Amino acid sequence: MIRSVFLLVATWLGLCSFGAAQQARDAVTYTPVEYRDKHQHGFEVDLNASLYSTFIFRGRHLYDGISLQPSIQPRYSLGQYGTVSGLLWFLAPLEGDRASDTYFVMDQGLAYDYTYSRFTFSVGQYWYGYPKRSNSVNSTSELWGALSLDTILSPSFTVYWDYDAFDSLYYEISLSHTFKQSGDGAFNMTIFSSLGFASNAEKVYDHGGLVQITSGVSTDIELGSLTLRPMVAYTGSEDGATTNKAWGGVSILWSF
Repeated sequence: MIRSVFLLVATWLGLCSFGAAQQARDAVTYTPVEYRDKHQHGFEVDLNASLYSTFIFRGRHLYDGISLQPSIQPRYSLGQYGTVSGLLWFLAPLEGDRASDTYFVMDQGLAYDYTYSRFTFSVGQYWYGYPKRSNSVNSTSELWGALSLDTILSPSFTVYWDYDAFDSLYYEISLSHTFKQSGDGAFNMTIFSSLGFASNAEKVYDHGGLVQITSGVSTDIELGSLTLRPMVAYTGSEDGATTNKAWGGVSILWSF
């Protein structure tokens, strides 16, 4: 545990130093707050097309190869009463012959967000689906709840309860910070870290407690109505079922 905390602190110090001189399936499925805030009106739709070098989900290396991960997220603002949203997310493997050894993924979700002062409370439901289901793949469902705070490092805490195939709990603590410059050609950089914990998860991980740490960096490049977001990250294993791996990709976001 001490080694894990040291790794997290060291990663943060390194990324913060770089940023001051010049941010997964979960990361993909949420539209970052700084992007959403630019498009506040009644009904909105976020489109996201992402290309990643590999697929790591909560520390587990599920597909070793390039994949396309598009999503669509309709959202309706209830004004002072919060926001309701839906999600449709896909993973399509692109590694030629290796694609036939894996599966096409289609996930669906519903969520509700409510903001009071600097706090945002969120609850939702995910359905994880595999149209080309095999004996090694299980479709499942989970409920989740999150609390985030609009302050330095944007801390958030999320609990996921898989009440279906795996009957397990997964907890995530996330931190992020965006460095911005002003003026023409301004540069921005977001650094982010997340710690994943599990309990009652013998069907997923080797043990309970801390199972993975992921840290990374991204930047937003405005291209008219589109946003181009390249990112790189590193996942550190704290459990026999998770992996140590550097990975990255690029996303194109459009909101209307």
